[in-house]
Amino acid sequence: MTDIYISQKGDSRILAPRMLMMYNGRNETLRYDENGRPCFDSAFVSISHSGSLWACALSDAPCGVDIQRKQDVRFDKLASRYFTESEAARVSKDGRDAFFEIWTAKEAYAKLTGEGLAKTHRISPFDEGLCITYFDAGEGFTGCAVSGSYNGSIRVFTVD
Repeated sequence: MTDIYISQKGDSRILAPRMLMMYNGRNETLRYDENGRPCFDSAFVSISHSGSLWACALSDAPCGVDIQRKQDVRFDKLASRYFTESEAARVSKDGRDAFFEIWTAKEAYAKLTGEGLAKTHRISPFDEGLCITYFDAGEGFTGCAVSGSYNGSIRVFTVD
């Protein structure tokens, strides 16, 4: 199972342990591994920030999460630079919403693998046999969670 918690932007060192208590009742300090990825002993964690929002995914399986505020960007130019040909073609056809759907999936995939966008931007998470789930991150935002396999339901909570 994966739970995604969305809050007004805050300090991950404070918010993530609070969300972990809600997820599994454990009291742990947020740590960072040798690659700078956040981690807990009792759950997999992924964190994202965008605009005024903060999101934290907690799961019993490796996962990546991303939220993006849908702002005005030169999405065709970015897509041609960072997306595969088929992804860029979809953006050319379907526009801004398609760009942000693909971008959040790529960011979440990069967090899942721990390799970062620089190494994964030309890989399409849609071709990797992954579970890609979009969720409502709030008005004007796109949210996406990526995991290696479907591990049950994804629940989304808004917290203060």
